[in-house]
Amino acid sequence: MKLESSSKRGRWEYGLWRLQSENAFVMKWREGSEKEEAEAEARQGIEGEERERENESRREKKLERKKDH
Repeated sequence: MKLESSSKRGRWEYGLWRLQSENAFVMKWREGSEKEEAEAEARQGIEGEERERENESRREKKLERKKDH
C-alpha cells in the first residue's frame, strides 16, 4: 500500500472542505430564497384579499346608490 504524499492529501482535504462549505452556502441560500418566496406569496394573498374586500364594498355601495335613486 502506497502512502499519499502530504501535499496531495492536503489538496484533497482542502477540496473536500471547500466543497462542503460551498454546499452549506447553497443550502442556506436556497432556504432563504424559499422563505422569501413563501413570504411574497403570503403578502400577495393578503393584498389580494384586501383588494377583493375593497372591490366588494365598492360594488355594494354602487348597488345601494342605484336602489336609492
